[in-house]
Amino acid sequence: MSAGPRPDRAWLSFRRIAHIPFGTCVAVLESWQLTGPPGGRHTGQGLVCGPVEHDRDSGTCRVQVRLARGPLRPQLLMRLQADHWSCWPPQTALELIPCGYVRPGAGYFRAGHLLMDSLIRSLAPQKHQSAARQEHDMALFIDFHENLKLPAEAIAQIAEDARAARADQFGVRQVELYHSPEGGVYCLLEGPDEDAIRKHHAALGVPCGDPHQVDSLT
Repeated sequence: MSAGPRPDRAWLSFRRIAHIPFGTCVAVLESWQLTGPPGGRHTGQGLVCGPVEHDRDSGTCRVQVRLARGPLRPQLLMRLQADHWSCWPPQTALELIPCGYVRPGAGYFRAGHLLMDSLIRSLAPQKHQSAARQEHDMALFIDFHENLKLPAEAIAQIAEDARAARADQFGVRQVELYHSPEGGVYCLLEGPDEDAIRKHHAALGVPCGDPHQVDSLT
């Protein structure tokens, strides 16, 4: 009797965009091979257990970790994968992927999120994170397009970029977009300055109008 194909494990992975330069992540991961992360090789809910591997084509950095789900349950072998995400602000995409079969449950997802939190703290100590946030604080800008009818595909791409906090080559990222069927569009963008906002629009071939810097209540 065939058990059938195993389900796709993508939904069992844990993904984060860390505000840490990719080079810093790689250097710290490589240092763990010799000294281990702070407090030894044990990191929060998991255990770093393998050498760092580098993909020469994609630049992806990988290392194996063990996911601890409690004192009475065996640890799970996972793969921590780091990829360059953006130069400005400097960000790294991290993904924690199960290496084998997983029977998911609340304990698995709780342990996975705790491990990711712990790994990110170890990759960038709090002092470094605070300094990075201050150095790369961005301003918010809003601008209005009176007649910019966007196709559904463009709206879907903008929504995906906003969810992933993806920045362009000018350090500008889409925070939110409000549109109407008549073509009126309000763009809420995050960027270093007004000039970067104008360059962002020019690269897309969209008139910029008059961007206004705004502040959030939260």
